[in-house]
Amino acid sequence: MMSYSFPDDPGRRRALIVLKDFEYEKCRYSSGGADLLTNEELHVVPTSIFGKGDLPVSLQNIYRRHVARPGAVLVQSPFNSDNYESLETASEKFAKEKYAIIDRFCQKLGAKSLQIDEVEAQTERHSATFDGKAGNKFFKLSGRTELEMAKALHSELKSMSRWSGGPPDLPGAQTVLNENGLRFDSTLNSLIEMRRDDNALLHKQITIKLSNESQSNLRVVAKLNIPQYVSLSVDCKLEIKKTASYSVTIDVQF
Repeated sequence: MMSYSFPDDPGRRRALIVLKDFEYEKCRYSSGGADLLTNEELHVVPTSIFGKGDLPVSLQNIYRRHVARPGAVLVQSPFNSDNYESLETASEKFAKEKYAIIDRFCQKLGAKSLQIDEVEAQTERHSATFDGKAGNKFFKLSGRTELEMAKALHSELKSMSRWSGGPPDLPGAQTVLNENGLRFDSTLNSLIEMRRDDNALLHKQITIKLSNESQSNLRVVAKLNIPQYVSLSVDCKLEIKKTASYSVTIDVQF
């Protein structure tokens, strides 16, 4: 009978690989495969465990979303350790997830509006910025692909949020950060302090890196050495090279 257990510690499953049972078994008895199974930040999941008995929440999530296919490479969300995204879309989806948290955070701080001014996408080779207000396009190192990435992310985010405004709920804002892995984000914590002052902040334009938190989990995948007999749905090292990190410049009115 196959020996298998799922780690409770999120740090031991920053990335998941789903393998066919025979590939999983072969990993147990080969040096290259054993390295995968003993990786302290990666977890390898055999396909036969899906649909059988009670699954941990993380595996339930990927099973119900139909992403637990053989060969899948999944990256853990830095904002919710039970959520995983496919390597191919992880960076963009985590950027959107962080922006949604920022949107909620600004609402708790009593903001009247939150507007995106610019989105920047940067890969290993190039970067480009999309100006959401004017539609202007700025290139660095001829980053045409990166421009399309920045433009696509801008189109999927809420470019403008409006609220009635009001006094800040500082404990509520801090809770938003604490519950989403952003307790120590210096930029967002500085907004709390500025709203705490008697001479409270009324307007701020800031640039926030949307991909900082996800980089460590992506690096787990980048360092993997995959044995030849293991068939994955994506070339991990090539995909990481194409992956963009995102920044957003926002304008907040209180």
